[in-house]
Amino acid sequence: MFKKDKYSTLSKSNNLHDFLTKLLQNFEIDFKNYKIESGFVSFLEETKVNERFSIISAFGRFVDDKGQFYIGGSEIDSLSIVYLKKDGIFLNKKYIDIMTKNNQDVFLYIEFQEELTLDEEEKFKRVIKYVKKIIMEKSWNSEMANIVNKIKTLTPLSKTVLDVLEFNSKDEKTSQELIRLIQNDIGLVATLLKVVNSALFGFKNKVENLENLVSLLGINFTVSIILSKGIENSLKMDFSVYGHDEDSFSDMILSKINLLNIWLAKVNPKLKNKLMIPIILCDIGKYIISDEIVSMNLKDDFICDCKNIQVSIDDIERKHCAISSLDVTALLLEHWKISEDIINDIQNNKKLEVINIICSTREQFTSESILRGLSKANQYGFDVMVLEDSINKFQQNLDN
Repeated sequence: MFKKDKYSTLSKSNNLHDFLTKLLQNFEIDFKNYKIESGFVSFLEETKVNERFSIISAFGRFVDDKGQFYIGGSEIDSLSIVYLKKDGIFLNKKYIDIMTKNNQDVFLYIEFQEELTLDEEEKFKRVIKYVKKIIMEKSWNSEMANIVNKIKTLTPLSKTVLDVLEFNSKDEKTSQELIRLIQNDIGLVATLLKVVNSALFGFKNKVENLENLVSLLGINFTVSIILSKGIENSLKMDFSVYGHDEDSFSDMILSKINLLNIWLAKVNPKLKNKLMIPIILCDIGKYIISDEIVSMNLKDDFICDCKNIQVSIDDIERKHCAISSLDVTALLLEHWKISEDIINDIQNNKKLEVINIICSTREQFTSESILRGLSKANQYGFDVMVLEDSINKFQQNLDN
C-alpha cells in the first residue's frame, strides 16, 4: 500500500532533477517486485510531419536506477498523443502519460523490468494521480526551456571554424591547405600566435608566423586550438560562476590539450589525434550553464555549493539547472551538427575522463586532483608511470 504523504512531499522538490530522483526512489520502494527500468518527465516540442505523425522532442530524461540525468528524445504517433492527453495508458511494461498545461505538453514515461498485474496497474495509477497533480502545479519547464532556447538562438559557428571542421574530416590533410583556410582571419591568427607563445607550450624561441606554428604543433594540434578559440568566440558569456574568467578558462582547456598531447604521444598517437577535438569541446556546455545561473541570480549559491569538493560539479549543475553541462554540451554539438562520434568520445572515453579529473574547473593539477586522476587511470588499467611522467613533463614546461 502506498502512502499519499510520501508522494505529496515531492512538491517540496526545488527542480526537475530533485523531483525525478525522489519520484523514482519512491517507485522503486513501492514497486520493488517490478524494478524500474527507466523513466522520465519531459517538456516537449512537437514537430508535425504530416496529419498523422509528429516528432516529439524530450528536453529532460531520467534514466535507470543510478540516478543519472540525461538529455534524450522520443518519437510518438500523433494519434496516440490525442488519446494519451485524455488519460495515461499502459503499453506492456510501459506507462505513458501526456498532460497539457498552458498549451505545453508534459510527457511522463515509466518503464518496468517486469509486467505489472492489473492490481499493480491500479495501484500505480493511484500514485500517478498524485504525481500528475504535482507536475501540473509546478513549472520546472522554465529551467530546461531557457537552456534549450539559449542554444537555439546561438549564432552559427564562423566560416573559418566550419571550414576547419570540414578540413578535419578529410583523410588527406596538408599544412598548406590549413594555413590557406585561416590566414585571412587576422584575429584568429593573432590569438593562435599568442597561445603558442604562452608558457603552456614552453617553446624557447618565439613563434612568429603560421608556417612555423603549424610545423611545431602539427596539423591536428593546430586544428584543435583553432576550434577551441572559434567556439569560445561563439559563446561569449559570463563564466565566473566556475571561478574563471575567459582567459583562465581558455588556459584550462589548453592545459588539457597539452596533457593529452604529451601523454598519448607516448601511448597511442592515433588516439591522441582522435581525441584532440573532444577534449576541447567537453566543457563548452559550462558556458550555457554559467549564463543561466547568472540570469537566475543564483551565482552566489552556485559558487557556495562548488566549495564542497565532496559534491560533483555535475550534481551541482543539476541541482540549479536540472541538467548537467555535459548534457548541454551534447545539445550544443547537435545544434552545430558536429559528429556523433565526437559526442560519444566526450561522454564515454576513459582517457578523457582521467584528464578531466586531473584538470577540472575546480582543481587544476593540484596534488589531490593528480592523485585522483592516477587512481582512476590505475582502475582502468592504464600505465600509471607513463601518465605520471607526462604530468611531470607538462609541469616542467610551465616552470621553464
